[in-house]
Amino acid sequence: MEIIKLRENGLSNTFLIVEQNKFLLVDPSSSIEEVRDEIGKFQILKCADLSILTPNYSQNGLQSTLHSTVNLPLSSNKSEETQNGNNKVLQWGNSSAIPSADNKILECAGVFVTHCHFDHIYYIEEWARAGAVIFCSEQAYQNMQDININASKMFTEKSFVVDRDNCVFVKEGDKINLNETQFIVLETAGHTNCSISLFRANSLFCGDLIFAGGYVGRTDLPTGSVQELDKSLEKINKLSKPLTVYSGHGSRFTI
Repeated sequence: MEIIKLRENGLSNTFLIVEQNKFLLVDPSSSIEEVRDEIGKFQILKCADLSILTPNYSQNGLQSTLHSTVNLPLSSNKSEETQNGNNKVLQWGNSSAIPSADNKILECAGVFVTHCHFDHIYYIEEWARAGAVIFCSEQAYQNMQDININASKMFTEKSFVVDRDNCVFVKEGDKINLNETQFIVLETAGHTNCSISLFRANSLFCGDLIFAGGYVGRTDLPTGSVQELDKSLEKINKLSKPLTVYSGHGSRFTI
């Protein structure tokens, strides 16, 4: 797995998580053209009919629900059929433009929304229109359409609306498989009530939950909560160390 920081400057960081020429764009705060300028031509995979498997288990009268995005296969073959009800196929968004052999080709599996603030989702509509899968919490999907909650009222007064069919709602413990790499979703509210993080092994993508130097995200914006932030920080403290943190602003750091 390779992690590329696409933007060194700007309102927020954009990371590419690359695994065997498939990548997740963490926080769609860079435009498609900016990504092309950085990595060359690429194809965008489209969500055909993707849902999260939520099986119910019962034992000795105790109920528990497991939420997991199980085995998301990637395919460039439009005629390929889904082989079972739980595994859905991510299709090409546009297979008509074939890059030349000397261009680096990366297939965009999707974008991961850490939270609803405008500086982290500025180009989300562009990515959704191109067919990229939008991984976000259901609360973030609602929040980003409100100019007060997405904090754009202070600057651009822009709401962000994407087609529900382009979205995959994720929750605590959900798993996103990118070829051989599995990422776990953590609910990390506090900066906003919709904040989520992406965790794998010793890497954490946490949006504005925490920054280098021990600073944490502000809680004075709509839906922010000091109490929820403390709970999220306790959750992060329980993860295995050392942990490389890729935050929404600034350079990566280790805790």
